[in-house]
Amino acid sequence: MIRPAGASRLRAEWWLVALISTLLTILLTADRTAIRLDNLIYDNLLRLTRRAPQPDILLVTIDNRSLKEVGPWPWPRARHAALLQRIDAARPRAILYDVLFVEPGAPADDAALGRAMASVAAPVIVPLLLSAPGSNGAAFDDIQPIAPVRAAAAGIGHASLAFDADGLVRRFWPAVGDARHIWPHLAVLAHRRDPAVAEPGRNPASPEDGPQMIAFAGPPGHFPTISASAVLRGEVPADFIAGRTILVGATADGLGDQYPTPFAGRKGVMSGVEIVANVLDSMEAGRTIRPVEGIPLLIGSLLPLWLLLAGFRMLSPRRTVLLLAGLVALVAAAVAGLLLGGIWFAPASALIALAIIYPLWGWRRLAAVSAYMVRELERLGGEPAILPYTRARPRATDVVDRQVQLLEGAIADVRDLRRFATDRLHQMPDAVFVLDPTGAVLLMNGDAERLLRSLALPGGAGMGIAGLLAKLRLAGEPEGATPSLPSTAPADATQADDAPVEAIAPDGRWFDIRFARQYSGDGTAAGWIARFIDISAAKAAQRQQDDLRQLLTHDMRSPQASILAVIDNSKPGEVSEEIGRRIRGYAQRTLDLADGFVQLARARTLAFVKEEIDLAEILIDAVDDLWPQSSSRAIAIEGERNDLIVAGDRSLLTRALINLIDNAIKYSPDGGRILCRLDRAERDSGPVGLCAIRDQGIGIAPDQIALLFEPFQRAPGADAAHIDGVGLGLAFVRTVMARHGGIIRCESRPGEGTTFTIELPLMPPEAAD
Repeated sequence: MIRPAGASRLRAEWWLVALISTLLTILLTADRTAIRLDNLIYDNLLRLTRRAPQPDILLVTIDNRSLKEVGPWPWPRARHAALLQRIDAARPRAILYDVLFVEPGAPADDAALGRAMASVAAPVIVPLLLSAPGSNGAAFDDIQPIAPVRAAAAGIGHASLAFDADGLVRRFWPAVGDARHIWPHLAVLAHRRDPAVAEPGRNPASPEDGPQMIAFAGPPGHFPTISASAVLRGEVPADFIAGRTILVGATADGLGDQYPTPFAGRKGVMSGVEIVANVLDSMEAGRTIRPVEGIPLLIGSLLPLWLLLAGFRMLSPRRTVLLLAGLVALVAAAVAGLLLGGIWFAPASALIALAIIYPLWGWRRLAAVSAYMVRELERLGGEPAILPYTRARPRATDVVDRQVQLLEGAIADVRDLRRFATDRLHQMPDAVFVLDPTGAVLLMNGDAERLLRSLALPGGAGMGIAGLLAKLRLAGEPEGATPSLPSTAPADATQADDAPVEAIAPDGRWFDIRFARQYSGDGTAAGWIARFIDISAAKAAQRQQDDLRQLLTHDMRSPQASILAVIDNSKPGEVSEEIGRRIRGYAQRTLDLADGFVQLARARTLAFVKEEIDLAEILIDAVDDLWPQSSSRAIAIEGERNDLIVAGDRSLLTRALINLIDNAIKYSPDGGRILCRLDRAERDSGPVGLCAIRDQGIGIAPDQIALLFEPFQRAPGADAAHIDGVGLGLAFVRTVMARHGGIIRCESRPGEGTTFTIELPLMPPEAAD
């Protein structure tokens, strides 16, 4: 998993790629840089949607044959009048006469043309000339037909076309104009029932609508066409013209009314009248195409881009490739579907952005991951080695070779470390299981495998530890109480491991079970190490010790107490005074021996919970407890109060001070003085509390001091001085000090008395509060 530093680098790279690709898409969409690709896509989609023209559209063309048979261009107005009358005789629906009559001729001819146009039954639509730029700063001048034609025509419109950057005609203006006048396109007028009247809600045309795409039905010659000369000669049956919209226009070579279009075919151009026919056909078929512009186009271009960007953050590289292919297919399908619905969405900006962003993101992600990998591998190589050897650092100068060498070294280290951990695991003397967070066994050593076999459980990695725990019974609990895996791992990796539990196997073996929590490098819980320690031998020894303690505390004490009771209750003369004194001494010595042994065993094995204790208080308690002995011999015990707070077991520490003060009383002369002093000192490990007990006794030789703290050892001369004791008191004190993290020291010289000093760690002030 990538650490936060690597993840932050990838996030920064993602935002950088997102910003660059978004700006690029906005630029491509705004300045139409990719319009040539858009046009190419549009042209090919149109070719796939080629259709049959509407049957009510018929072209009457002034073609090369007409010029040859009727006469050269321009024709006299009378010939146009004759053509109109011939067409009208067949009763067409409308006549769109795509010939400019803007230049006046002979007044009689112009008037004759006007009369002929006014006499026909079908509405006649004629074009005007738009001259750009216009005069006096106008965008254009509209040059209308001559007055007779203008008066007779049912509708006057424009036939202007919009040229794309590649010079092809793909668009037309449904209407052009300004504040003076608005001129619909010829096809818009022809599509109306009454070209002279604009019908609300039907084919609205406004300059603000902008140009529309021409849904070409096919290449030149796709529409049914007859020659104007054939009509003039009366060779065309009336049924062929009746009820149709007739478009009259020039198609002959050299007349100039030719334009390049996507469907230009081998000639490379399409006549103006055929372009008007395609526009009218799209309206009649309901296939007009409106291009998406502005903000909607920008949003549509950015949407697939941001979907892919989101996929970069959430999907794997393989799924990202599939997402890219799906988005490209989705854009293509959406563009084709919208085109069939009469909407043209230019997809080039979106497709170019998708084509650029994927390698760009792949490059930046690869660079970020590569930099992160090199940095982490170098950090790993610089960490202290666990294994007893170090690998040679990479020497390659090539970047890729260096990365390969770093990776090879890291992989080798991981393998060696795994082998090292596995070997150490098998060398451990107890049954050890390595568990994942669910309790499944990942690794186990030989002792663990033998434990499973002894309990008739299946072994192998992947088994759950719950089966083993179910075979055991918690010590001290009723049948059915079994140990369990710790429920949850703490978030804090410094938290202590779970307390050990004792359990009993069906064959009577005792196990001490301990779970040590394991964490990954980032502090998340990774599982446990479970250790099953066979403590059957220790439990057997403990039972023997308990039996011995029972023997000393009851079986030995009871007879000695009975002996003392018999002596105390004997009648005068039944036991001589000397014999009674000896018997009492021996019995009391036996009782003291049993008590001392029990106290020492208790100090060694007693489980206790530490509490706050003031050394001054337990010192006073110890002095008060020994007041009968000290007062009977007129021994003064002096001390000074100094509050010293330590953590420990009150009863054990009090008993330790009683033993020290009792020894001081025993070895001090009658009427002597014992000084108890409390003080504070600083050590490397922290502040400590000192309790020094000094007597005025017989003293001890320096070479004998080390032996005093061993069991059953007494100070030289104690027996000669008839001082009672069995030699377990100081052993008890040393044991108590060791269990409390303290020490005991002795300073003495023969004839100068003895000083015993105990030293215990003090609690921090904030903890004591």
